[in-house]
Amino acid sequence: MADESNGQAPEETNQSSGNTNDGTDNNQNVDETEVEKGIMADEARYAVMEEDYNKLADNMHDDFESTLETNPNTLFSEEELEVLSSDSNIANKNKMLRDRFEKYRDEKLNLKKDEMDDFNKELQGRKGQLDILSQSNKFSKENPDVDMDALADFIQGDLTPNQKANFLKVAESKADFLKLAHEEYTKQNPSGNKDDNLPPDLSGVNGASGNGNQSTEMEREDYLKSIGIGR
Repeated sequence: MADESNGQAPEETNQSSGNTNDGTDNNQNVDETEVEKGIMADEARYAVMEEDYNKLADNMHDDFESTLETNPNTLFSEEELEVLSSDSNIANKNKMLRDRFEKYRDEKLNLKKDEMDDFNKELQGRKGQLDILSQSNKFSKENPDVDMDALADFIQGDLTPNQKANFLKVAESKADFLKLAHEEYTKQNPSGNKDDNLPPDLSGVNGASGNGNQSTEMEREDYLKSIGIGR
């Protein structure tokens, strides 16, 4: 039945897709191809959910009539059933049936629509995370000597909100943002110590603002994990 298959899809998908965000000690260890395959599988499931939703909507009249015949007490009270079975005003009975059908339809369809919307919201979020991962990996490959954790520290702790905003304005991609941040780091640290090649904190990429010095270590670690470069 469409109702049952529809309700199971989100749970199955969340289990398969959750692996794309867990156990990522370093974004370079993540296979983008595998992440993309997971997203494609989720997109296919979402398409099935849409088909099931349309089938459910198409069969709603039949489902209502079947329920009315086999289990009317789930739709109407005893008093209402007495009215429907009596010889009272036909127009009044038709209105009762119409109103109850509309409520029945909305309850069923709205439930499925909410499930689809929640699933699609998660799917779009995973697509955004894949984009961040892709850009971070691109920067890492182009700059293999850069310490991404150290660069993240610099972006979050030393790069000012105005600098972040300016870099975001001119950068065409997140990888470009990282390049700009790294250039700023080398300007501020001309001595050439071991932290010279620090990578930028992607908090600015995600639209974060404010004084990075006020961020706690836990917030920093959670943030780094969310962008795929944390431990």
